[in-house]
Amino acid sequence: MSLQHFALAEFECRCGCGRAEMNATFLAQLDTLRSIYGKPLTVTSGYRCPSYNAKVSSTGMTGPHTTGKAADKGC
Repeated sequence: MSLQHFALAEFECRCGCGRAEMNATFLAQLDTLRSIYGKPLTVTSGYRCPSYNAKVSSTGMTGPHTTGKAADKGC
């Protein structure tokens, strides 16, 4: 998948496992949002492996970050 405004590495799990199993449709929508917004969006959390998500989120081993359909961002 080719993104105009993001690199896939920005969505890698912060635990260091290197996984970035992001949903292609979600990424395309996020890239479109960035185009419309017209300003940078910094990804602070993208994909989270289940074990890391359990450490940092109340959703435990599941949740939208573990499906690749969520990203936290800063402006």
